[in-house]
Amino acid sequence: MNRTIVLTIALITISIGAYYLGSRSKTDIVAEPTSSPTSTPMPSLSPMEEHMKLLDDGHTIMMMGGTYNPKVIQVSPGSTIKVLNHEKTPMGLMSDDHETFTTSFIEAGGEDTFNAPQKPGSYPFHLHPKGSDQLISGGILIVEM
Repeated sequence: MNRTIVLTIALITISIGAYYLGSRSKTDIVAEPTSSPTSTPMPSLSPMEEHMKLLDDGHTIMMMGGTYNPKVIQVSPGSTIKVLNHEKTPMGLMSDDHETFTTSFIEAGGEDTFNAPQKPGSYPFHLHPKGSDQLISGGILIVEM
């Protein structure tokens, strides 16, 4: 008799637990529609596609993955150029002569701007991680009329 009572209680406990878990997972999974049936959802962009979309303006340099994009940027004299830091450490971007243009050390996830030189020409630039003598080189800013 004791064995029958224990098995009955165990079976009831398991049934209640299964019912509770089953009903909870259904509400977690089912979502209410957020748009009308006639709307067409916009395809979501990957993080890299989002970043490349930002670069399409021709006036943005993005630091990411130990490098930067684009490697060559063409602008008009005096254009404002945005620099985005998607690195994990503060980085600065500067002309190779350290005088023609420079940004502050941009915090991780931050941004800064600088103005292109007024004089047309090609201006090599590089990146510096804050607190390091290391430099990441290879970019060229081309200023054209």
